[in-house]
Amino acid sequence: MIIHFAISKSACTFVYQIIKELFPSAPIIRLHQFKKFPKNWDDFVILQYRDFRDVVVSEWRFDNFDANEIDENNLPQISDKKVLLKYCYKIERQCRSLNAMHEANKDHPSLLCLRYEDFFGDNNFLFNSLSKLFCEWDINPELRKQLSEKYSFDSNKAISDKNLNRNKIDKDSLIHGNHMFKGEVGGWKKWIVPELHDTFNILLKEYLEQWKYGK
Repeated sequence: MIIHFAISKSACTFVYQIIKELFPSAPIIRLHQFKKFPKNWDDFVILQYRDFRDVVVSEWRFDNFDANEIDENNLPQISDKKVLLKYCYKIERQCRSLNAMHEANKDHPSLLCLRYEDFFGDNNFLFNSLSKLFCEWDINPELRKQLSEKYSFDSNKAISDKNLNRNKIDKDSLIHGNHMFKGEVGGWKKWIVPELHDTFNILLKEYLEQWKYGK
């Protein structure tokens, strides 16, 4: 069994797509919240996460704007502290779940902590990490190229853009409507007014420090 816990908006659907293609018959448990499993050293555990500030901004953008209607030269910004607090609290449960999943599985011999910033734009990092996790199983260059093209950011975004209904999921790809914008690393600074940057860092300080994200 493959246990795949992921913070939302961390390209978790993309990683799931790749795992499912590599192991089509393997049972995969997908989680955004903590769940305790009996210790089984035959399982594989993936804990996936992203800079929590980018996650907050992505959640806010997803809830309030259509991706295709955003003017990149005039981005909307969070300027209300109450709104910032609301979205920080919204993802805090997932942050606590990430910590709990890590604590429960930190001694697991087949644990992969997968950081979004390490594989965004570098699929080989993802393939190498999965290869190592699954007992050095070889993922050949041709298969890497095939899957990278099939599930590229642009390919998935095209599916997302076709359906702006946030509550609808494409049954084949599992991509939500209005789900994707740019996916950039550190983009949160552009979506939050500068006056709230310090507040933002303080609100998420515990998780940013634990998972080694700087200012």
